[in-house]
Amino acid sequence: MKIKTSSYVIFLIFALTLALRLYLVLSAPNLSDENAYFHLRHINNIIEDKKIIYYDFLSYGGRYVLQPPLFHIIMALLSFGNIFLLKILPELFFSLLVVLVYLMAKDVSEDENSALFAALLSGFVPIFLEKTLNVISSYSLALPLLFLMFYCLLKLDQIFYRNIFIVCVFLLPLIHPIAILFIISIIFYFLILSGGAVTATKLKKEGILLAVLTIILIEFIIYKKAFLSYGLNTIWQNIPVNILEDAYKKFSVSDLLVGVGVLPLVLGSIGVYIGMGEKKKPVYLYSSFILTVLILLVLRLLSISTGLMILGISLCIFSALTIAKATNYIKKTRFYRFNYIIVIGLIAAFIIFSLVPSFGNGKISFVSNDKLNDMRWILENTNENDVIVGNLLEGHLITGLANRKNIVDANFLLSPNPIKRLKDVDLLYTTFTEAKALEIIRRYNIKIIYLSEDTEKIYEIKDLNFVKGSKCFDWRENFYVFKC
Repeated sequence: MKIKTSSYVIFLIFALTLALRLYLVLSAPNLSDENAYFHLRHINNIIEDKKIIYYDFLSYGGRYVLQPPLFHIIMALLSFGNIFLLKILPELFFSLLVVLVYLMAKDVSEDENSALFAALLSGFVPIFLEKTLNVISSYSLALPLLFLMFYCLLKLDQIFYRNIFIVCVFLLPLIHPIAILFIISIIFYFLILSGGAVTATKLKKEGILLAVLTIILIEFIIYKKAFLSYGLNTIWQNIPVNILEDAYKKFSVSDLLVGVGVLPLVLGSIGVYIGMGEKKKPVYLYSSFILTVLILLVLRLLSISTGLMILGISLCIFSALTIAKATNYIKKTRFYRFNYIIVIGLIAAFIIFSLVPSFGNGKISFVSNDKLNDMRWILENTNENDVIVGNLLEGHLITGLANRKNIVDANFLLSPNPIKRLKDVDLLYTTFTEAKALEIIRRYNIKIIYLSEDTEKIYEIKDLNFVKGSKCFDWRENFYVFKC
């Protein structure tokens, strides 16, 4: 078969997106944050011990872990624990989203050129780049699978896409709970946007009802213990209130402009408005997805970063419809000979508002070498049952790299008394009273207090006030070793 020019172009867009991501990622010596090292530890455990961590003896001094296991299994099989591959593979998976956006945008706009621009735009959504570069994250598989499910849903009459859809139904909830977004979107699509005309019999016939029930069942099996403990509060993952307010805060217009980007927001919003008047299935289905994300963001049931990432990519799909309608309109006027001006304008806008900012924000964060050396020191100079205290964001580093017990980390689901523990850690770093500090130290059997530069900035301190004149501590660079 003769390969279309558009196939070459979408491959070039994919290659450009991947190349930029790899350029930025490989310039960083270490992974982005503590969550990456949480996943790294679970992956390495599968490779070395051939086991999935269901009970973590190190996190919070020992607790059950509720984490869909498939992402760690897949990454273990593909990378063999090689850190270089673990940096590259997520970038490859994230970059595949541009291909899916192209296919979905073509369904919406019925115009290949507009769909190609939408794909190019989707690779450079600001918050998407910010949150997904240099990470080991289950989103790298979950997001492509989620968008793939929506694309295949419209083609269930074709056995190839039906089989892919069935595979995704089983894989996605075993990778990330974001699969719930698919269920809510289906409800909006069939019961609201279709005017409630779709019956349960039809849903059953198409296999969609079975797919929804399968996802719900898998999610319930994985999170049964959490649902029994917290009920609907499981949605917020037992996150302490002060942290919850930051992660699930109300979003504003400025959040949309900065996170989603000017072009996707403007062109995508116009595209949704135009598309809703055309009453096409792809438009209704993808609009239901956007509506779901918006409602969950407003109700603060979805974290602001995750919501804006999905929203940005989804609006890129509808930007194709805006561009297609604009070019078709101009073709009907006497300015049709100047159609190329639109192309030049879009490319210029893309460079100014998307590509340049992507390079401008290219200084991605990563865990410093000093902190990795500190974790190595802990591993080599402490006993395996010693408890180490650091700030909240260092909890996964203590368990993942130093292989020691922590007091608190950012995995709050089923964690014991996270609010109390966070308050105790805050108090330990800020108290002037040795008696209060010793009470906390003995409560958790702490051996070492780790005072990093990041902790100094968080608590605005240069030293631990209660250790002055105390005979219970040995000081070794960033470590205070308790010896009483």
